[in-house]
Amino acid sequence: MTNTIGDNISKFRKSKALTQEQLGAACGGRSVNQLNGYERGRSRPSPPILKIIADALDVSVNDLTGDVTKPVKEAIAEDFLRSFLEEAARRLGVSVNKIKVSIELAA
Repeated sequence: MTNTIGDNISKFRKSKALTQEQLGAACGGRSVNQLNGYERGRSRPSPPILKIIADALDVSVNDLTGDVTKPVKEAIAEDFLRSFLEEAARRLGVSVNKIKVSIELAA
């Protein structure tokens, strides 16, 4: 199994001469264990955490994901859609299941 995201987090972190502890602090207090897990491929950051890490490293999410696979793209789209639905429901004062939205990824 490849670890593109973890390898890229490590590569960009080291290119900026940051320790995992320093990167964790720049990511709002993420733990060294959490970052180490991402870099070693033991766990994968959620799309919102991936964005936080990318911002801390001053790179794009695409820089971290490299050759993004369809499941990663789908996970990002699903997370965005869930967040959008929750916010729309909150603002409209209705339940999430009363809102219908779809997102289609272009080839």
